Amino acid sequence: MLLSRLMLRSMGWPLLALVLAAGCRPQDEIARYTVPKPELIDPTLVKAETEERQMLGAIVIVNKAGWFFKLTGAKAQVGPLAEQFVSFVKDLKFEGQPAEPKWTVPPGWRELPGNEHRFATLAIPTGDKAQELTVSTLELGDVSEQDYILANVNRWRGQIGLGELKASDLATETIATQVGDHPCTLVNMVGTGSGATPRGPFAGSGGPFASSGAPPLGPSAPATIAASGTPKYTRPEGWTEGELNQFRKAAFNIVAGDQKLLVTLIDLSPSPLLANVKRWASEVGLDAVADADLLKLVKKIEVAGQPCDYVELVGPANDSGSTTILGAIVPQGDTYWFVKLKGNSELAQREKANFEAFVKSLKFE
Repeated sequence: MLLSRLMLRSMGWPLLALVLAAGCRPQDEIARYTVPKPELIDPTLVKAETEERQMLGAIVIVNKAGWFFKLTGAKAQVGPLAEQFVSFVKDLKFEGQPAEPKWTVPPGWRELPGNEHRFATLAIPTGDKAQELTVSTLELGDVSEQDYILANVNRWRGQIGLGELKASDLATETIATQVGDHPCTLVNMVGTGSGATPRGPFAGSGGPFASSGAPPLGPSAPATIAASGTPKYTRPEGWTEGELNQFRKAAFNIVAGDQKLLVTLIDLSPSPLLANVKRWASEVGLDAVADADLLKLVKKIEVAGQPCDYVELVGPANDSGSTTILGAIVPQGDTYWFVKLKGNSELAQREKANFEAFVKSLKFE
């Protein structure tokens, strides 16, 4: 049943063309010209927009992280792989601390090493060209599982030229299942996009996260720049090395008496600007702030020659003071770098200039 539902969604109804003929009286003064259509001059103009591409995807939630398994390519090559894809995902095991996926490579498949963006890549032979099944991970942060799944499904839909879904659409447009004890969401989508992140996921209205009539929620990532490992930076005086984990590429502690700050540098897949601002706001106790007010807090800071989003969020005061987050989002190709300072508000104000200097010192080579 699971497979039949997944494969059924790859089928579409043929389009019916309606031709309306209209007549008019001859008029000698009107000259008629035949102009070749652009697609007849350059057929690639049509192919680029109409070639059907299919995406098979799975999001498996394990503890507080999501694991992404994605296979994208021409519909003729990807469609027949649906059964193998589902079987591969259903047989996954997650082991270790932190948990990581384990699998048996199916016959004919070839496992390739990962990189700074991917945990692993599996090459699947299809005729004269192999299709790539990519494996990556991204922590949930403080968003709900449903919001997390919706944002990432919409990110995928945008990559193949499809419009975004509402939360109520997930039940009919995706398949909820289990991989062991872990919830899994399966998708099977057909569109005409390239399969790559289009420009930047926040660029311009009509992007995968753009609301109707809303302004762009963030910067457009330059398509010619690609992240290459951890960026270089200048560490301010007094910052000491902090604890790293599977997400943090750099971390620093700032301590003054009983006041503490933590600065982290993390590279993640693109996600909506507003979702990140709301997540950070909730971390300092600003849950009730309206979306429009949150967006007013977004300023710009220049990093590596491009303007990047920058916010300062101060939480309500309590017996121990208040908590501040200074956060910058730096787009580099299909990766976004999140630079965050969090901790005591009084110390954060004293370190604000150092934090901004640190962000501006980032260099991607």
